[in-house]
Amino acid sequence: MYFLHKSFYLNLSWGLNVVYKGLSGFINEETRAKMILTDKPTDPDMLNYFHPSQLERRFGGTAETPTNFWPPYIGKEFIPDKFKE
Repeated sequence: MYFLHKSFYLNLSWGLNVVYKGLSGFINEETRAKMILTDKPTDPDMLNYFHPSQLERRFGGTAETPTNFWPPYIGKEFIPDKFKE
């Protein structure tokens, strides 16, 4: 049973990139395909998995960077059909 669909690692330094390249031979091929590593602050593929209103601007979305972390806030612009009453 697998749980991870995609995992994004952004703003990687060259050192972490070298370590990943060295260790990637030991990581399962299916798991490696689910990992997206980039040295850029965002990845265009992220917009296929997240609505822009749920991504902060620094990641290519339209949401503000949160300053208050409690209570948790999901947003009001995008609500999936399964949560609508």
